[in-house]
Amino acid sequence: MEYLWVGIGGFVGANARFALGRFVADRLDGGYPWGTFLVNLTGSFLIGVLL
Repeated sequence: MEYLWVGIGGFVGANARFALGRFVADRLDGGYPWGTFLVNLTGSFLIGVLL
C-alpha cells in the first residue's frame, strides 16, 4: 500500500511541477528558464521548512 501512495505522490508532484513551470514560462520572455528556476527554488524552500 505504501508503494501506491508513493506513486500517487510522484504523479501529483510531477504534474504540479510541470504545470507551474509551464505557467511561469508562458508569462516570462527571455532565454533563461525561469519556470524551472522558480520550481526548484520553491521546492528547496519547502523541503527546508519541512525538515
